Amino acid sequence: MSVLHAESFPSQVPPKPAGHYAHIVMLRITDSYPLFQTDGELNTARVCAGGADTQVITRLTMFKRKQTTPERLVGRELLRRYGFISAESIEAGDKREEDDQGLPLDEYNVRFCQWTPDAIAYGYAIGDSGSERSKVLSDTCYSLTPYDDSHEAFTLNAPYESGTMSQRGEVTSRINEQDHVRPQVIFPSVLTTRDLTLPLFTYVLNNVLRTRRYGAQTT
Repeated sequence: MSVLHAESFPSQVPPKPAGHYAHIVMLRITDSYPLFQTDGELNTARVCAGGADTQVITRLTMFKRKQTTPERLVGRELLRRYGFISAESIEAGDKREEDDQGLPLDEYNVRFCQWTPDAIAYGYAIGDSGSERSKVLSDTCYSLTPYDDSHEAFTLNAPYESGTMSQRGEVTSRINEQDHVRPQVIFPSVLTTRDLTLPLFTYVLNNVLRTRRYGAQTT
């Protein structure tokens, strides 16, 4: 991190937006067959082929949450590993703020501790208890290659214990077809941080570098 200009980052997070922006430019490249889908279908959009080429084509899309949520969860794993937040689940009606070891009770989309690097950088909303806007800004990114060249349909089955699709003379109907994103599909994107201190920016950058899995679980 010695190449980062520390003087460009604020010494503390300002109470109001102060315009300290830093950008992480990246290429996410698929290595397997991920799923970026909503309601069972791959997410697509009709967009221009490029700046000079105004032909409208269909591209695969990765929405903001499909980018930042996996990265945020990777960061939260790190916070639990090094004892910054509790690994204990929060039960309904539990009003405690700390566990028996004195660690903050913090569970994603259930209850956020407001003072962790995760909450400060990525934001939170706790009903009437307050909220914090995310200081990690991203937007939908699109595949470089068109949709037709970027996806492939697979037929999936669920065999019986014998490993075959039939049992007692009956053939199972548990066969389904699902579109998957092909390997080596490139998704250019830019992640922008606003008003983060150097340690918080390093935390966000580390999450990006360590995240390897995006999208839905494949079979």
